[in-house]
Amino acid sequence: MFGPRLVQRIRPTIRSGELPLSFEQLNKVMEPVGADSTHHNVVAAVVLTPRDDAPDEQLNVDALQRALDRIRDRHEILRTSLQANGGDGHPEDWFQTVQASTPWPLTVMDLRGQPLSAAHEVVRELEETPLPVAEGTPMRTVVAALDDRKWLLVQGFHHAFVDPWGFSQFLSELTTLYNQERSGERKDLAPLPIQYGDLAAWQHHQVEAGPGREQQRYWLELFEDLPPRPIYQRLHPTTRPLASATAGFRLSEDLTERLRQAARSNGVSLFILLLASFQALQLVSTRSDDVLVTVPLMGRDEPETHQLIGYLINEVTVRTKAGHETTFAELLALVRDGLLAGQDHQVVPLRALAKTDESRWDPMRTMFNLVDFGSVQATLGGFRGQALPPEGEESLIPELAGEPSPDNLDLYLVLHQRGDELRGLWMFSNDSVDASAMADMVEQWPRLLELTTAHADITLKGLRVALSGRPAASTLEEEL
Repeated sequence: MFGPRLVQRIRPTIRSGELPLSFEQLNKVMEPVGADSTHHNVVAAVVLTPRDDAPDEQLNVDALQRALDRIRDRHEILRTSLQANGGDGHPEDWFQTVQASTPWPLTVMDLRGQPLSAAHEVVRELEETPLPVAEGTPMRTVVAALDDRKWLLVQGFHHAFVDPWGFSQFLSELTTLYNQERSGERKDLAPLPIQYGDLAAWQHHQVEAGPGREQQRYWLELFEDLPPRPIYQRLHPTTRPLASATAGFRLSEDLTERLRQAARSNGVSLFILLLASFQALQLVSTRSDDVLVTVPLMGRDEPETHQLIGYLINEVTVRTKAGHETTFAELLALVRDGLLAGQDHQVVPLRALAKTDESRWDPMRTMFNLVDFGSVQATLGGFRGQALPPEGEESLIPELAGEPSPDNLDLYLVLHQRGDELRGLWMFSNDSVDASAMADMVEQWPRLLELTTAHADITLKGLRVALSGRPAASTLEEEL
């Protein structure tokens, strides 16, 4: 999880009451929106329909309750209270305690004969109901009969207690345990090697030990002598400003396939190729030679964490210095090396380090992510699960509820692999990025991808010329 230098395995810690929060949890509860804001709610909804080989299948609500209770017994994080000593809520004031196990909060409803909007209202209500972190119950489940054959299953978690990996682990265990309870053939799951609180205690020990101090030096050096706050400039003076702080887009299947081929031919992942393209756009649009972008990582390199439900997503910052004559192929190598170095130094809470000097701008307010949410599946007994059909026009990336917003970021680009195409969403703060410059970047992004996939040897200077549309064909031909 935190690189090859930290060789100490995660082991169960001696429990003597309070445990510290993990650094990932601290990042969540310390967000400006507040620890109990519904902004942190992560909600997924599936429609359960009998499979063709089990047309008379009925949902066993009692078996579902018992399965959920067993999951809560198994994972301490699902009965953990997060609290802060004192009223100021500084990071060092927060602690977590594990509560005694109580029944999982499950609500059963009857929506038979009601329109689809009633199902969406159930989802909205769960999205808008706070899940206070101090109560030790960071989740809610609703099941509702839609007709005599179909059921709606809605699951909500507080984001500080679950991440996408953990949500998939929850669904896997729910499927296994429900099927056991339904059939009456109970069998204990393999014991967890650690609990989430053990991970949090291990993190703090690593920071205080020698490897942690060495890692702090790495990040403090990375954030030394920061460049000025980036000022994004329009490449096209006639570009109209964006009307809102978000802009969605789709990349064609053809371009998506060429991006994958370019990644393979350059010996990098699609993630690194797109991250380098984003940084190329930053370098071109700011006319800077030094840019920083923060990326979230799953944070589950340690084998003990693979079966944990919990929030383990960590963030690392990639700082790239590149001059006008740097080629895109060279930029790829710089970004790859910067990301790998960040992965080797993940144990330190970067947001705390980045803000040690309040007079500086926060370099972690520019983010990039490539996500693969997969499909929300729940195969319970003889049911198959499918996502709840959207109400009205589907958003480009509907799974982004609870993700960063322009309120706490300067610029955020997130892409989602869906089938054979890439979808994306730009988010920006009007206080930090000019709306006309942002519109220009949104417009030029596909063009930049076209150029870099076709010409890995194009320089940043050549990209700027090509994207500006200036009549400099001879110069561009030289660059290409």
